Amino acid sequence: MSTPDDIAIYRMKDDGTPRDVAGDEGKILVDLGGEEQVLAAELTQTQHVVVTGTREDQLFAAQINADAGHLESGFGAGAGWILPPLGPSNSSGEALAIDPAGSIFITGWVEAFSDRDLVLLKLTSTGEMDPSFGTAGHVILEREGSQQGVALAIQPDGRIVVAGETDVGGSRAVVVLRSPPTAGCSSLVPARTSPSKASSRGRGTDAPSRPLHSGTRPGLDALHTSCNLLP
Repeated sequence: MSTPDDIAIYRMKDDGTPRDVAGDEGKILVDLGGEEQVLAAELTQTQHVVVTGTREDQLFAAQINADAGHLESGFGAGAGWILPPLGPSNSSGEALAIDPAGSIFITGWVEAFSDRDLVLLKLTSTGEMDPSFGTAGHVILEREGSQQGVALAIQPDGRIVVAGETDVGGSRAVVVLRSPPTAGCSSLVPARTSPSKASSRGRGTDAPSRPLHSGTRPGLDALHTSCNLLP
């Protein structure tokens, strides 16, 4: 019988030796009661560790008090972790960033039929979905083929930049997206794709193949204000 994977954090000093806390030799293991895989981590201003990845094939986020070696009770309604309501399909958090106010942005993907759609979500500093962002705290990039977010950064002006991968009929490319200078972004449009992908569609590099809109499932017909294109 296989042993489930748990969250593992290894603390080190500046010289690379283990930062021992209460005899743990620098190792922290956290079990959320399932199969967890961490794909990204960031430190908060209070030096807690926020992680994202998959739990039982679903995107999750958790905050860990590295000094005490356990989940932070002030995060995720007291649980220390959250499973965002992205529907029953498989999903994954691939990258995250924390802004100066403590808000947490996560990008990755959510499965849509046989493809993947890029997802961007925003959590408050206490691990709740931020209802002011997108639809109930998240935005989904719906377009032909599969796409997923793999990197995320927050500009000094607060705008969110997401880099991702897209695959349409075996033609793979990179896509970069940026939000407008407001926290209430409700949809994303491609900023730029590679020339090979653009030429295969007979379009310019800044033109999306079809409208992109927010929602928890593909096929929603509510089109919201588009985010600005990346210059």
